[in-house]
Amino acid sequence: MVEDLQAVISFIRVFKDDLAVFRVKPVNGSIPDFKAGQFVSLAFSNLKGEDGKMVHRAYSIASPPQNKKCFEFYVRWARKPVPGKLTTEMFARKVGDEILWRKPTGPFGVVDEKPDGSPETRRIVMLAGGTGIAPFISFTLDLKARGDKREIVLLHGASYVDDWDMQSC
Repeated sequence: MVEDLQAVISFIRVFKDDLAVFRVKPVNGSIPDFKAGQFVSLAFSNLKGEDGKMVHRAYSIASPPQNKKCFEFYVRWARKPVPGKLTTEMFARKVGDEILWRKPTGPFGVVDEKPDGSPETRRIVMLAGGTGIAPFISFTLDLKARGDKREIVLLHGASYVDDWDMQSC
């Protein structure tokens, strides 16, 4: 059975009224081992769907696996065609508020070895739009921490020029 674990929102940085960075820190223990590119499901205990069950949503982890203090997420407030239940709740919260999370999962990742077992040395090209940059930030920070020497090319598109002020991240 999948277990909901307790955490607190430890940091919020709002770039625009509908775009923010959230950091989530587990209450008991540290961040479990995970692979860059995985995601975490988040929920609030008071947020229920029409079926009466808690609303969970998946968010790609932007922080690297070496960071054992918190998870970092890039979140766009879903408003159209109808407001997203979880993102609306997230943007109403503040630092210190409780949030629930489930252990990281997902198969998206960077290949470190060729089929013959030799090290992969080819350039890595990543293409992302909006908050879809999150797993690529995790990949990049992880590869740097591991001393990987591959060239990384990251192309990032956004809907509006003021959506991302990467200088202030």
